[in-house]
Amino acid sequence: MVKKSDVDLYLYPLTQGLVLICQSKKSEFLHKTFGGFEIRFDDFKCSPDFESISGNIQIKDGVFGKLKLKNFMAQGRSIDYLEFNFKGKTFEFKGSFQGIDLSGNGIVSYDEKNPLNSKINGTASVVGFNFTVSGTITDLKFNMQ
Repeated sequence: MVKKSDVDLYLYPLTQGLVLICQSKKSEFLHKTFGGFEIRFDDFKCSPDFESISGNIQIKDGVFGKLKLKNFMAQGRSIDYLEFNFKGKTFEFKGSFQGIDLSGNGIVSYDEKNPLNSKINGTASVVGFNFTVSGTITDLKFNMQ
């Protein structure tokens, strides 16, 4: 769910894009004519699920870039932040919740036919429980066991 925002759609010979502007912050979703996607977040604050999202992700033959999510809930626990560093077919992440630092890593199962449907699976073990990140690039899920 996205709060009220301005939406701009543009088409250029080599790129098609969608820009969302909310509270003077923007998010861009770009599709490149010769393949690949780019998703940019400029301290984006339009979702009630997160305080903000920042980063730049390139999706082509893997997932590359960095992403930071601030202040959100996962299974009733408040997550202060999660930072992702995508390296193609792998990624690392670190974060903090309730004063506990966590770090982990995972894999990206790249979907050549639909890159936005690429699957992400990662795990961190912290103080007696596991924290997992799973889902697709556009639909991440966070679990604690």
